[in-house]
Amino acid sequence: MTKKTRLNPMQKAKANPKSLRAAVNARCFECGGCQYKEVILCPVKECPLWPHRPWQINKTTKKGEN
Repeated sequence: MTKKTRLNPMQKAKANPKSLRAAVNARCFECGGCQYKEVILCPVKECPLWPHRPWQINKTTKKGEN
């Protein structure tokens, strides 16, 4: 039995070069030093890709609301 390896966003973009979402994910991943957490916590709001970055924290539900 072979173990499947997980592709990182840059590898996924290379495998699917026509995907705009894969390109954005790869660019954000690379900019964040290949760390998912850095993309999630990205402070560079001036970046044109910032509103489209992957792995954003959903802030629509406030604490204490149902």
